Amino acid sequence: MQTKRNRPFEVRPLRIEDLELEPTCFANASDGFARMGKAAHYAQISLPGRANPVYWFRNITPEGQRWAGITELGSGPLRYQTGIHGDDIAQDRDETVPYHEVSELDPTGSEVKTSGDDGKTPAMATPDDAVSQSISSERTGALRAFEMLTPHPYCLLRFEETEDGGIRGHAVEGPEGAILDLTIEPFPYAVISHAHTAQPAPYFQVNTVVRGTFHGEPVLGLGGFDRTFVRRQIRPEESNIASPGQTSIHAAACERPVPGDKTVADQVERDYAATYRCTCALYSGIRKDGRKECVYALITGENGHGIGMYYIDGEEPIATDEVRLDAVFRPLPYMDDGTVVYIDAVWHIGPKTIHFHGRWGAKSFSYAPKLDKHGQSQCFGTWYEGDTPYRHIVSHAFNENTGEAYAERFRAMGFTVLDA
Repeated sequence: MQTKRNRPFEVRPLRIEDLELEPTCFANASDGFARMGKAAHYAQISLPGRANPVYWFRNITPEGQRWAGITELGSGPLRYQTGIHGDDIAQDRDETVPYHEVSELDPTGSEVKTSGDDGKTPAMATPDDAVSQSISSERTGALRAFEMLTPHPYCLLRFEETEDGGIRGHAVEGPEGAILDLTIEPFPYAVISHAHTAQPAPYFQVNTVVRGTFHGEPVLGLGGFDRTFVRRQIRPEESNIASPGQTSIHAAACERPVPGDKTVADQVERDYAATYRCTCALYSGIRKDGRKECVYALITGENGHGIGMYYIDGEEPIATDEVRLDAVFRPLPYMDDGTVVYIDAVWHIGPKTIHFHGRWGAKSFSYAPKLDKHGQSQCFGTWYEGDTPYRHIVSHAFNENTGEAYAERFRAMGFTVLDA
């Protein structure tokens, strides 16, 4: 693997233990023994009869749904999406079985036991339940599974361990998948980012291939899922309430802070704000020869430094903190607050050059565009690696500018920004 030494992020296969509420990869003082905070699941599919791709997005916390939408992307990179499904799919108002480990599986994928009293519907899981199930799974050697379920409107997110040590997912919207029914196959490599990087909150992202049905019609697409984690401890140097020699500050110790003190809750908010104050690109594609390839690129305050990954089947992934974006920003025409977006770009990820061309737009992923979400922009389109253009059989190319995507900020970073 081509990489800078001592980088604070990993590029490796995603494992079932990474889907725990408190993954072992973040069970250390630097990562603050982090716990799952927010999780996003998304896919882009193309359908006959629709001019633009359909986009599915579901955002959750461990406790329940946050929001979701199924939309048709805007006709052009400077236009927003058209809603297809919103109020008729599960949202934050709907009672939901929290995210938990629900069952043990035998190697064929059949359930050995479930946590629901009726043997079918998962019960509300407690931390003790999750611990006992995890111990039982380790003892028996059975495969593991995690899920979140909203009974009405019906929504299922489920991730299972496969016999070869991989992960298989399943997403269902509507009774018996009447709206959407997808199997989710992760790409071979994920980006796992630790605290104190260009992306300061512990985090992972993996691209996926999705297959199934939309409105009963067969579909094939690409997407991904990612999780942002909340640090439950902070290091003494991040707080002014630490005692001499103290190695960490736990959340419980900061429940009643003295005014002006920096607490775990304060740091969580700073982590989130800094993590989502970024310019990022998530690209994936399947070439005509069947090889899958993908890109992860992120910069925050400095163009030229960030988190970057490129992978193609048959080669070792490239992981580097040398990430640079060449792009011209322009005003988002339906916003009057200085929000800007780029519609064509070249990313440099270590030795790789990635070209992007914008074709579709959106404003957030919700059923209706979030026009009150200031300083945020998105663009979707096509991409290729290297100097010779080519087309993928199926592709996904998503770009987002968040936090403060305003003209002044990008000018200060050295980008060209066109006037309105």
